[in-house]
Amino acid sequence: MNDADLLIIGAGIAGASAAYFAARAGRRVLVIDQGSRASDVPSALINPVRGLQGRLIKQGPAGAAFTFALIDALRAQGHVIAGARGLWRPVADAGLRAAWAAQLPADYAHIWHDHVPAELGLKGDWLAVLELPASGWVDAPALLQALLKASGAEILRAAVQSVNVAAHSVTLADGRTLQSRELLWAGGALGALSLGGKALYRPGSVVVTAGSLGAHAVSHGLYATPCGAGSALGPTTESSTATYPPAAVPDGAMAKMIERATHMFQNPVQASQSWRGVRLARVELPAGLAALGPFGSRGFLLAPLQAHAMARHAWGLQEH
Repeated sequence: MNDADLLIIGAGIAGASAAYFAARAGRRVLVIDQGSRASDVPSALINPVRGLQGRLIKQGPAGAAFTFALIDALRAQGHVIAGARGLWRPVADAGLRAAWAAQLPADYAHIWHDHVPAELGLKGDWLAVLELPASGWVDAPALLQALLKASGAEILRAAVQSVNVAAHSVTLADGRTLQSRELLWAGGALGALSLGGKALYRPGSVVVTAGSLGAHAVSHGLYATPCGAGSALGPTTESSTATYPPAAVPDGAMAKMIERATHMFQNPVQASQSWRGVRLARVELPAGLAALGPFGSRGFLLAPLQAHAMARHAWGLQEH
């Protein structure tokens, strides 16, 4: 398909969102994807209140609202996407509660509970729990599949070897060259290798537990969300690296995560399967190459919103 209006490199949440909105703007889209994506994590949080310090990130509330509205729209089109609004963040001491409370503006939806609801399935001594009704989680692979299917884009499973910005073309690992009217880089860790510049990668692992840890999404140093009959639990704590692929999971990283969850949840924590991915935190892009991302761990929070903005300004999308 060399007559594509837009060639997108990468089919993670950034590339899939761009394909969806570009198609709605009337573009014929070709997506090239190598098939190994950090966006394929079993479950992803959509949460603007980040980290143990509870910092509300810029564009986070707007991004969360947009992503959930997009999920609602895809469901209305008949796509099955598990996920829900609502995230619970327990705190163990008064200092942390005060720090979070000081950072959350009054007009951002949040509710403090002095007693941890039993349905969260938590154990241990918690001072309080913060309920975030506008945050939540989503079945990440299902959302990607829905976006790509709804876009009608052609998907080419191939590795990109190099990019020619001036010619709007890419050369694939098998020697083929594809050209379009526009290029958009939305690649992840694997896609960064074709650019040849410096990059920073953040690996991490998630497990799916054999049984459910609870019916709600919970976050405190790790997160747990519903995932089929079990829960998705993660991620492991690993250092960023400039080398790809990163080394194997550090000794004890998975065990530490499961041990932490065991002290946090009432139900047994038994891994039934595991997933490992590498997020792209930073990358040097060739001059003039249009790009969406990298977003690191914020992809599901920010990529759909920014893809929509790009579609409006670059491709004439009329939706607001």
